[in-house]
Amino acid sequence: MIFLQPFILWGLPLVLLPIVIHLLNRLRYRSVDWGAMAFLRRATRQSTRHSRLRQWLLLGLRVLAILCLILALSRPLAGGWIGASVGGAPETVIVLLDRSASMAGSATAGGPSRLERASRLLVRAAGQTPGARWVLIDNVSSQAQALSSPAQLSEAPLTQGSDTAADLPGMLEIAAQYMQENRTGLTELWIASDLQLSNWRGSDERWSMLRARFGNLPQPPRIRLLALDSASPGNAAIRITDATTSWQDGYRYLNLGIRLQGEDLAGRQIPVRLSLNGSDTTLLLEPSGKQLTVQEMLPLGESRDGGWGFVSLPADTNERDNRAWFAYGAESVRETLILATDEQAAAHLQLAATPLKEDPLRRARGLQSSDLSSADLEGASLLIVQGVSLNAVEGEMIRQWLESGGAMLAFPGESDTGAVLNLVSWGDIEEATAAEGYAVRQPARAVGPLRPAASGEPLPLDELEVWRRCRIGMEGEVLAAFADEEVPLFMRRSYELGQIVAGATVPSEAWSTLGRGPVLVPLVQRLLAEGSKRQAKVAQGATGPGTADLYAGPWQALDRPGDGSDPRTHAGIYRAGEMTVAVNRPAAEDSWYTLDGAEARAYFGTLSARVFDDGGGGGQGLQSEVWRGFLMVMLLLLVGESMLTLPGTAQRRSGA
Repeated sequence: MIFLQPFILWGLPLVLLPIVIHLLNRLRYRSVDWGAMAFLRRATRQSTRHSRLRQWLLLGLRVLAILCLILALSRPLAGGWIGASVGGAPETVIVLLDRSASMAGSATAGGPSRLERASRLLVRAAGQTPGARWVLIDNVSSQAQALSSPAQLSEAPLTQGSDTAADLPGMLEIAAQYMQENRTGLTELWIASDLQLSNWRGSDERWSMLRARFGNLPQPPRIRLLALDSASPGNAAIRITDATTSWQDGYRYLNLGIRLQGEDLAGRQIPVRLSLNGSDTTLLLEPSGKQLTVQEMLPLGESRDGGWGFVSLPADTNERDNRAWFAYGAESVRETLILATDEQAAAHLQLAATPLKEDPLRRARGLQSSDLSSADLEGASLLIVQGVSLNAVEGEMIRQWLESGGAMLAFPGESDTGAVLNLVSWGDIEEATAAEGYAVRQPARAVGPLRPAASGEPLPLDELEVWRRCRIGMEGEVLAAFADEEVPLFMRRSYELGQIVAGATVPSEAWSTLGRGPVLVPLVQRLLAEGSKRQAKVAQGATGPGTADLYAGPWQALDRPGDGSDPRTHAGIYRAGEMTVAVNRPAAEDSWYTLDGAEARAYFGTLSARVFDDGGGGGQGLQSEVWRGFLMVMLLLLVGESMLTLPGTAQRRSGA
């Protein structure tokens, strides 16, 4: 047992106070013999025995009451997680351990990470749970593993971080399945997490199913949640937003988007190491807020070969988010296929897709609606459709092409037949009543194909004039929106390696000024560069099974040859067959939004769940304050003492 205010324990001798008072009271009386004493002694001998017993009980109750008061004031912590339980020791303890990238953070640079603290506290609590069967579920292996001893929780690789994200509902599903299959009896779930919101996936519909599933078990589990301190002062995270190549004046350039973010970056000058094909340079970034995005244009000369590199930050309170990787491919044919029903729109799109100078590797080709099913999509980088309705065969063909890395740009038509089957659709045409048309709101932070130029100059979206529009029917990310009601102007949806961007208006003078070029040309050229990665044999991915399952192995780490790194768990540059893949931690791991204990507890509904605070690594995270219990016992003791001091029934009658 640990006491938060141990100095109060110096008052323990006060428990003897009732005995001292009793002895002092006895000294006040003197024995005087007189004639009738012998008769009174014989008459009251039986009642004296009861009186002495009552006095001893009174002394005991008073001593214990003072003891409980002193212990309560010293704020004891008792029994760890098991001390908080009231239903007996568990037969099985299932540990759900979050080993995501954010768990590598620490309160101080060089200090123990959240994952290391969690492992230490778990082992300490396990020492108070003898005889239990131990099972581990972590987000890296995603399976239930029996442990021969809880001491394994403090051993590598469990104490080592990873570049992954966690899926708490998924881990709980594995725990529920294990409990059902193994009939685990009285079970406790010990969850160690930093409560990062993205890992808890609060809007996931699996939570309601999990509550019902656990509640329907013969013995629902008791849940103990260890909330690790989520603060990492001074931490900064870096990420690559895009890596594309372009040509200017006969020279090739790498356009690199770099995003820096953190809670307290303002006013700091942060050096960023940029390594490109083995050559290093240093960039000095000065954020003015919590986030900074810059575009760097790096010369590649006349080389048409591919390459790779990384950007990194100096050591801080989380090493896992200090490096981001990128790769670019060799120059290859970049063909754009255009299928449009509006002749003026088709002409504008043709010009936007055509390179400014003669380039044998870039070409744009117009299609007729009947040509699409026979078109060579495999050789295309970008497909642009406007006002075209696709049949089921064409829609499925395009979907597969998108999933393999193709890029698609879609616009509405004059009627509702301009729907790209199961990919995107549009509502009815809306006509602006004002002469100036629908105003477009300039995004505060444009991303993707609408990002600012390398100079930092944003695309002039707010200068567009739009007289006709259709509402976009597609789930995805809003890239730009109109000022009224924030109706999307452009939306983007990812399809594994590829993407589709849908517009709400048409690059035709009857619809808007989009066809005049300042927005359309960068949009088309950037999507073309993204789609060309299919032919260039490069890709960007995130750790986890998703990226690793897309390409046939074996996977080989190019940045760490021979160390056996796995793209499911560790970021880096990998070769998978003919593909070069830059694997980074999931974007959600850069989020600093976390739950508080009450919010995390609410996910479990009516299940027995307790939240314990790590306390910043002070070692008390698995302990439960029990001073309230001591106060309750003291009150019960005082009630018992008062009942013993009440006069008996006979005395009350005689007094009457």
